[in-house]
Amino acid sequence: MLGAVSYTPESGEEVDVLFDANGAFGFAMPAADTDVSATLVDTRVRYLDKDGKEQSAVAREITALTPVTTSLTGWYYVKEDVTVSNRIEAGEGFNLILCDGATLYAKKGIHVPAGSSLTIYSQSAGTGALTIDGLSMEYYNVGIGGNEYENAGTITIVGGRITAKGSYYGTSLVGGAGIGGGGRGGSGGYITISGGTVTANGGENAAGIGGGHSSKGGTIKITGGTVEATGSFSAGIGGGDQGAGGIIVNSGGNLALEGGSITGNVGTWAAWMPAWAP
Repeated sequence: MLGAVSYTPESGEEVDVLFDANGAFGFAMPAADTDVSATLVDTRVRYLDKDGKEQSAVAREITALTPVTTSLTGWYYVKEDVTVSNRIEAGEGFNLILCDGATLYAKKGIHVPAGSSLTIYSQSAGTGALTIDGLSMEYYNVGIGGNEYENAGTITIVGGRITAKGSYYGTSLVGGAGIGGGGRGGSGGYITISGGTVTANGGENAAGIGGGHSSKGGTIKITGGTVEATGSFSAGIGGGDQGAGGIIVNSGGNLALEGGSITGNVGTWAAWMPAWAP
C-alpha cells in the first residue's frame, strides 16, 4: 500500500491522490513531465486469533477524529489512548484490534444492532483495553450492543481488557446491559467470549451480560477468558428484570457472577435476581 506520495512538477501540473473505501490510495500520472516518487509502508497490524495464533490485517487507526457515527466495517485498531465522545456504530463485520498498552475510551459505548457484528482482538501481551463507563450514554442503551427496544447483533470477544457498563439512571428504573440488549424489550443477541478479561455491569434493572430491562438474555457462549458479570436486580449473565433468561454455554471460561445462578454446564438463567442474592 502507498504510504506517502511526493511530486516535482515541471509545468505546475499537480498530481491527484485518490483514496478508496479501504483507506488505500494511488495517483494518476499527469500528462506533463513530472517526477513522482512513492514510499511503500507496511500498514498491517498484528493480532491474536481465537486459537492464540498471531495474524495480521490491513487496518485503519481509530482516533478522536474518526467518523464513528457511520457504520464501521472492516479492520480498525487503537495504538494509543484515545477518547471517542460519540457512540460508535458497528456495521456488518467490524473488527477491532486493541494494541498492547492502548486504551479506547468509548464514552457512549459501541452500538451493535441486529444484522451487525463486532469482533474484538488483542495483541500478544493482551494489555489493550476498551473502557465504557456508562455515564454518558442515552437512556436504555447498552455498553456494547443494542439501543432501546433493539435486539443486539453478534458480539465476539477474542482478547483484550474489556470493561462495559450499561446506562444507569436512578429515576428511570430502566437500563441497558453491560454487553447485550437495550432496555424495554429486544434481546442480548449472540455473544461469544473466548479470551481476554471481561468485566460487565448492567445498568438499572439490567443484566451484566445479556438482556436490558424487560429484555431476553439471548444466546451467550463462554469458552475461555475471565468474565466478571454483575446484574442490577437481574442476572449477572442472562435476562434483565422481567426478561427471559436465554441460553448460556460455559465450556472453559473463568466466571465470577453477582446475581443469577446456573445449573449444569448448559442452562437457562434466572430472569430476575437481585445483585445481592447469593
